[in-house]
Amino acid sequence: MEVFCTYCSFAKNKTKEKIPAIQRYCSSRISRVYAAALCIGLDFFILSGKFGLVNACQPIPYYDHLLKSEEVSSLAQKVTNQIKGFGIQKIIYVTKPLTYDEKIISYYDTIKVATKKVRITLYIVEFKE
Repeated sequence: MEVFCTYCSFAKNKTKEKIPAIQRYCSSRISRVYAAALCIGLDFFILSGKFGLVNACQPIPYYDHLLKSEEVSSLAQKVTNQIKGFGIQKIIYVTKPLTYDEKIISYYDTIKVATKKVRITLYIVEFKE
């Protein structure tokens, strides 16, 4: 399976009950990457600093957690297991340029480490909003 993926966002729908991830995150970046994935028929995942790889339709609760560099190793192991479980063979990871915001580097490092561990192809697509 080939998938599109991008990292989560700080802005979230604060509804208390679980809602689909695509509705939880309030981000034009996430919405646009999701639309692109749908347009070409690929699955779409969001890399959450708390939950790892989250399918767009997966219900998740509200949370507030920024992935820190010291958490990369443990989250990368979780993501490695998720990649195997989902049967993912290629990830197209969409990100703002890493120089844009240092907070996104931990997410990039996580996906890079996880894909290297399972030896799958990782494409990085950088874009500016």
